[in-house]
Amino acid sequence: DEIAAARQALGHEPSPELARALAFQVSRLAISGQAREGLDLSEEALQLARSHGSAADTVRVLDAIGLARLELGDPTGLDKLEEALALAKRVGLSRMLGTMLNNLAWNTYLVRGPRRALPIFQEGIAFAAGRGQKNAQWWMETSQAEVLIDAGEWDAAVALAQKVIRAADPAASLVLDSAAYVIGMVAVRRGDLDTARTMVSDPTIARIREFGSPDHVAPWLTLRALLELAGGNAGTAVALVDEVVAATADAPTQWLMVVHDAVEVLVAAGAGERAGALVPDTVQALARNELCRRTAAARVGAAAGTETPDSLLALARDWDDYGNPYQGARAREDAARVAARSGRDGERRR
Repeated sequence: DEIAAARQALGHEPSPELARALAFQVSRLAISGQAREGLDLSEEALQLARSHGSAADTVRVLDAIGLARLELGDPTGLDKLEEALALAKRVGLSRMLGTMLNNLAWNTYLVRGPRRALPIFQEGIAFAAGRGQKNAQWWMETSQAEVLIDAGEWDAAVALAQKVIRAADPAASLVLDSAAYVIGMVAVRRGDLDTARTMVSDPTIARIREFGSPDHVAPWLTLRALLELAGGNAGTAVALVDEVVAATADAPTQWLMVVHDAVEVLVAAGAGERAGALVPDTVQALARNELCRRTAAARVGAAAGTETPDSLLALARDWDDYGNPYQGARAREDAARVAARSGRDGERRR
């Protein structure tokens, strides 16, 4: 046990050294898929950071608490990220600000919608650019581009992704892949399959699989599944969704980010019953995750004839309120189809 070892080495009495060790351990747990373990340790770590540690230790623990809560679906984690950022700014911890702004922006997007997140991304990008932190700048620009897709600003998203591709170091493969993902997703949404195939290429997919992280595997393989479906390769598309399901078995948050698109593939391929079994039953506290879950359930229900136009229109309004006009329009289209089908069924019964 690393904490036990730290206590043994540093002594059990409170000290700056122990405060620093606990702060780093909580942070490590929060970003390595051990959010619950991080939270279990966080109260002691925060008390020790405030009583014996530095401001950086306190900021690190607050940030970790926020990330861990959000990973577990608790939107109050956003408050902790904001508290950590405010303290970091107040005491001048400039080295930490770029990463913290990126974390806050992305999670604001999940909780409060793209419009609330975009100004925070802009602040983070300006901060990184002003300090010559090119890699951080490119990462935030690709994240902002992805959020711009949700906001309905597809041209701006593609332009920003292309800017990153022109500017980024060729060795920054994950940054370049993230930019290509944005261009590929917009191309699939627009039906531009040639551009999509260029961006979502076999070598890129192989690299993502080798990297293995669910937060990359899930969106990329789901995007490739949408592309295969659009190209008439339903069997390949379903197999890719199967990969996503396996890759996110221990990463439910990543599954929720793509569940609506993955279910769309399965329903279109005639696997609606199986799709229904993959939709989580639990209501999600983070706004975007819950909208994705509801959209997936609605697509299964629409295919099975159990969804009503009113429920789909309510979903459309909620997507509009969140700030995603594309998904709102899709839900209204589904509502119109369900209403038309109900009318035809009524005519047949008469």
